[in-house]
Amino acid sequence: MDLKKANLEAYLRSLYGRDLTITSTRKMGETIATTEDVKGFGYGSPLLVEYEIKGKKGSAVLSSMRVQYGFGHDHFSDRAKIMIWQNSTFNNLPKHVPSMDVGYFTEKGKLVSAGDSREYFLLIEKIYGKEYFFDL
Repeated sequence: MDLKKANLEAYLRSLYGRDLTITSTRKMGETIATTEDVKGFGYGSPLLVEYEIKGKKGSAVLSSMRVQYGFGHDHFSDRAKIMIWQNSTFNNLPKHVPSMDVGYFTEKGKLVSAGDSREYFLLIEKIYGKEYFFDL
């Protein structure tokens, strides 16, 4: 997936305010920083994001989980489960790196926060005059 800088910046601004500006991004382990879009994000390469808010510098690591068949990461819901758990647990573990948020990517590449979620719901279509199996 190509990660658009504008989408990443919009996501971070939704968390920390409109004054946030990304100053650089780079794949972890690489020395070359860029302010451009990130090609091929999400294939096992966490991304270091450096930003500034009202003159104060900050940094974060954005990571996703790649598909690994046979390891419990087959479906996107498997990967979501793991990351939601990590977000809810990391801040409670002594000396563990804290989680800042958990979110998801839309089909159009936008990043959306799900960090304050506690329960999920399903909205389905109401069908009239047909027999359907329905179980929740």
